[in-house]
Amino acid sequence: MLWPLAEAVNLLLLSWYSISLGIVIGAVLLVHLQASQRVRRVLCSDGLSAHLVGSLSAIAYPFCSCCAGPMGASLYRGGASLGASLAFVVAAPLLNVTSLFLAFLLLPPEYFALRLRSGVGLAVFGTWLVVRVAGRDALRHVVTGARRLTVLERLTTAFAFEREFSGRSLETPVQIIQAWVRASWIIARVAIPVFLISATAIGWVTPILLSLGGHNPFWLVHVATTFGVLFVSPTWTEITFALPLIERGLTGAAAALLVALPATSLPSLVDFGAALRDWRVPVALVAIVSAVSVLAGLLFL
Repeated sequence: MLWPLAEAVNLLLLSWYSISLGIVIGAVLLVHLQASQRVRRVLCSDGLSAHLVGSLSAIAYPFCSCCAGPMGASLYRGGASLGASLAFVVAAPLLNVTSLFLAFLLLPPEYFALRLRSGVGLAVFGTWLVVRVAGRDALRHVVTGARRLTVLERLTTAFAFEREFSGRSLETPVQIIQAWVRASWIIARVAIPVFLISATAIGWVTPILLSLGGHNPFWLVHVATTFGVLFVSPTWTEITFALPLIERGLTGAAAALLVALPATSLPSLVDFGAALRDWRVPVALVAIVSAVSVLAGLLFL
């Protein structure tokens, strides 16, 4: 029973540099957004360009969805547009340099191509479609206050990183450095426990899927998709999760997980929904990610 926890701790020790880099860079972005009018203007763009900007902004950040969601919510509450914030949430776990580099090195070429194409498609065009379909209603509810997800807001208070800096002066180098150190600690105390919990749970689930080796059923693609869109995957671990499935012949499930597992998670969806105070955008995002994930799995059966 304790073996998955030991594996999670080992994974944390092996990837501490990637996690630390993500925390530090995320803190830089958070503080810079609060201090810089120029960054706010760039991330306040609208239309398809907002999704391009949000996606490009996320490439350098090796975040899993449980960190990208709170960061995207913080960006949105800090003044970034819905399109740019949502694109950041999806692109950070799917298109960050670390994940793409490891996918290129470790995955067969066709799976790397799937990961790259689906990542770009979901981060730019998928989030654009989400905003077109569900974003306007959500924004109207934010303005009118007609619907408030107070329960979700309470659940996600720990992820509202930007609240630590609201009303504070961030003008001098000393103030900015102090805020950066403070932001790094705030993000770390949330991200690391979530990492350990999710990695432990993956350690329990993986043997169940591997026990199905030798079969590649249609229904398993849907199971993998459902698991992927809701569960938290630490940065780039979806690659190490997919590799043994590919080796066992579970190619459809592996392809579905490579798309769905990093893209979203329940904590990410809850936090972004709470920032919007509406459920339409998270539900629409789950629907689009699920559709792309199932299609990917079917193509690799």
